[in-house]
Amino acid sequence: MKNYTNIIAPSIAFLIAIAAASFTTREKTLKSDILMTAYLHLPTPADCQQVSVNCSLIPGPVCMSGSYQAYGKNNLGIDCNLIIYKSD
Repeated sequence: MKNYTNIIAPSIAFLIAIAAASFTTREKTLKSDILMTAYLHLPTPADCQQVSVNCSLIPGPVCMSGSYQAYGKNNLGIDCNLIIYKSD
């Protein structure tokens, strides 16, 4: 019986470690790979230049594309003035 405990306990710990590592890696990939369409007010504030950015609607630091703040379109899809946020 003691021999089984010496083999089974480390095996279970090893399997748990593999599962935990797999889960955390997958979660980071999902969070960092959120590419969405956003808009920059270029060349004037009335314009909406389309760009792809790694941002979301979850509040945090504002989304930037280079040195410009990126925006989403409002519910009507007309104005590009919806504040979007940087993804982690």
